[in-house]
Amino acid sequence: MTPLPEPSQMQGTEKLGALLQAAAERFASHDSHIGAQMAANLRAIDPPPLGNSGHQVAACSDLDTLCQSVVDPLVDLISRCHPMLRWRQPGFGKLQAKVADRIAVTEIVGPDGMIHHPGFRFGLLLQQAGVDYPTHRHAAEELYLVLSGSAGWAVDGQDYVTHAPEVFIHHHPWQPHMMLTRAQPMLTMWGWTGDIGSGTYAV
Repeated sequence: MTPLPEPSQMQGTEKLGALLQAAAERFASHDSHIGAQMAANLRAIDPPPLGNSGHQVAACSDLDTLCQSVVDPLVDLISRCHPMLRWRQPGFGKLQAKVADRIAVTEIVGPDGMIHHPGFRFGLLLQQAGVDYPTHRHAAEELYLVLSGSAGWAVDGQDYVTHAPEVFIHHHPWQPHMMLTRAQPMLTMWGWTGDIGSGTYAV
């Protein structure tokens, strides 16, 4: 296999391809069916040329700080891909504006993604400090990995548990969960498998 060039020498499509492969390796490290499935799905993606036509929302203002606060090749690739990433508010239009305005999500691969795929979703989520993402659920099975910052996660109505970088959070279909950031924002990557229809998302 020909090694990839240094990130600083990569073109946009190469950077995105490297990001997908790095994310695949992280998912593969989680001992679960969804981890293996996400890894296989991402390894099979051949990203098309996208150019630097990204879109930002207000919550993206924390991205540079989050990327600089950890030493992680995957986070470095996210920073380098930032000009081409298309960010939006989360919740498929179902979250209150006071919450949605302070969270940014990008679907890199999926039915609504920068790279179209009907069978799974992969992306990033950035949640600003002091934000309570309320209880929500969906039919998709979901796997998060915290990349920078931290948040309290509450699943099935239990107490919050604080998760920091390198921690996975696995949600089963329809399992209610919520995220609360406190003094610092949080950057995560996430994957959806199974029934990934946006219509099943409920708050």
